[in-house]
Amino acid sequence: MNDPTGQAWQRLNHSALLRFLLLLACGWAVVQLIDYFRAVLTLFIAAAVLAVLLDYPVRRLVRLGCSRALAILLTLLGGLAVASVFVAVLGFQLINQGSSLLNDLVLGLQRPDLPFHNYLKTIEIPQCWSCCAPASAPAWG
Repeated sequence: MNDPTGQAWQRLNHSALLRFLLLLACGWAVVQLIDYFRAVLTLFIAAAVLAVLLDYPVRRLVRLGCSRALAILLTLLGGLAVASVFVAVLGFQLINQGSSLLNDLVLGLQRPDLPFHNYLKTIEIPQCWSCCAPASAPAWG
């Protein structure tokens, strides 16, 4: 009768279990609130992080002798330039990869050793895709 787990069960009473259940319910409620306001919280957190990160160059420019308004303007223009370069590079890569994917897809569907090549012939894809295919594109078949 010297069960070590028996003492732990004897120490549990209704108030301890009730506190545990209340703590669990409060945690669940907090998770539900965070999930409900996720979009707003994400925007505020992103804005706070951006404000903290952009405060360093503003302070540095003010310490170098610029007025605070000029420092904010220079920081804003520099951030916009960096974001524009990032979007341009990413956009060009996305367009390049997308066109390469479409070309590989068209070439892959034209291979005669595909398991569904006969099915592609029966559904007459050239008529379906004639509006989108360029005039110099080879026929599907």
